[in-house]
Amino acid sequence: MTHFPLSLSPELFAQAFPFHLVMSRDLTILQAGEVLQRIIPQPLISSQLDQHFCIHRPLIPTAFAAILQQTRSLFLLELLHHPMQLKGQMMYCKEQALLFFLGSPWLTNTAGLSPLGLKLKDFAIHDPVVDFLFLLQAQTIALAEMKELTEQLSHQQAQLQAEMAERQQAERQAQLYQASQLQVRELEKLNQLKDDFLSTVSHELRTPISNMKMAIHLLKLSPTEAQRSRYLEILQAECTREAHLIDDLLDLQLLESGSKSLKLTTIHLKNWLNTIIDPFRERTQACQQTLQINLDNELPDLVSDPTCLERILAELLNNACKYTPPGENITVTAQMHPCADDRHAANAIASEPENCILLSVCNSGVEIPAQELPLIFEKFYRIPGSDPWKRGGTGLGLALVQKLVAHLGGSLHAESGTNQTWFTVKLPITFSSLIEQS
Repeated sequence: MTHFPLSLSPELFAQAFPFHLVMSRDLTILQAGEVLQRIIPQPLISSQLDQHFCIHRPLIPTAFAAILQQTRSLFLLELLHHPMQLKGQMMYCKEQALLFFLGSPWLTNTAGLSPLGLKLKDFAIHDPVVDFLFLLQAQTIALAEMKELTEQLSHQQAQLQAEMAERQQAERQAQLYQASQLQVRELEKLNQLKDDFLSTVSHELRTPISNMKMAIHLLKLSPTEAQRSRYLEILQAECTREAHLIDDLLDLQLLESGSKSLKLTTIHLKNWLNTIIDPFRERTQACQQTLQINLDNELPDLVSDPTCLERILAELLNNACKYTPPGENITVTAQMHPCADDRHAANAIASEPENCILLSVCNSGVEIPAQELPLIFEKFYRIPGSDPWKRGGTGLGLALVQKLVAHLGGSLHAESGTNQTWFTVKLPITFSSLIEQS
C-alpha cells in the first residue's frame, strides 16, 4: 500500500474506511480499501476511476472539476465489474492535491451481503450500515413472528366462526367478523405508524451519534491542533443537531398532550420582528438571496407568547432560506387583518375590534406540488426531491410550527403556485381567556 503524508497511517485509514479511495487530480487511483481490492477482480491501484466506477449520483461527468463542485453532495458510485454500489462523500485535500472518497456499500437487506462477497466484519465499527443491517435482520424476525401470530389468530377466528355456525347465529357471526376485520386493519395501521415512527426516530437519532463517534475516534488520532479544532467543530455541530431533534420531539409531545404552558406578554410587534429577522440578513446575502421586509406602519401591540412566536417565525424563515435558489426573493410581511369567519374574537375582549395579525413568509423560485401540500405538516414528512442542496432536516419543523400556531390560538395556511410558496400565520391580537389561564 502506497504511503502518503496523511494524519492517519494507511493501515489505520483503511481500518477506519475499508471502502475508501484516494485519487490524484487526474482521477488515478492511488490507494483503495483492502475490501474493495479483494472483491474487485481487476487491479485498482494506478488505474483510472472510470475504468471501475461510474458516478450514478449526482448526475455529473467523471471529471475532477465536476466532482470538486459537488463535494457537499451525496455520491453514489456504481461498480462496472461487480454488482455493488457505494454511497459516500468526496473530499479534496488541497495541500496534498488528493481527492478522497469515503463510502460504504448501498444495501437494503442482509441477504445482499453474500452475493457481493461481503461480511459484517468487512465494515468499520462506526459505519451506520452495520446498525441498519442488524435492524433489518430484527425486522425480518419480527415480521416472521407477526406472520405466525396472524396464522394463530386466523385459526382461532376460524374456530370461532365454526362455533357460531353451529349455534345458528349467522347474522351475529357476520357482524362479529366485520368488527374483527376492522380491528385488525386498525391495529395493522397503528402498528405500521409505530414502526414508521420508531424507524425514522432511530435513524435520525443514530446519524448524529455515528458522526460523533467518528469525530471522537479521529480526534484521538489527530496530531495537529488545527485538525483537533476541526473535529471538535464537527462534534459540537452534531451534538447541537441531536439536542435540537430531542427538543423538537419533546416540544411536540408537550403540545400534543396539551401540557405546554403559555407565557403571555405584550409584544411591540414592529421592533420585535426586526430583531428576529436581523440574523437572517447575513445568511440570505451569503446564499445570494434577497430578503424583503414589509411591515404595516399601524401594527398594534400583540399579546402572545414571544418564545413560541419566535420559534414559528424562525422555523419558517429557516425553511425559506434552505429551499430558495440563489437570485430569488424571500419576503416577510406583517399586517393587521379582519378575523372574518375564524371568530378568534369569540375569546377576545368584547370592546376591541375583531382584528388579527397576519404574518406571512413567501419565497420565490420554488413550488410545492398540489398533492404534497396536505402532507407537509405531518411529522418527519419531507417532499421527495425537494432538497437539491442536500442540506438535510428531520421533517419536524412544519409539524411543530402548526402545533405552536394552534397553541397560540391561531391558524396556519400554506399556498404554492406561480413559482412562489407562501406560509401565512393568522393570530388574534389578544385573548382575555388565555391571559386568565396564564
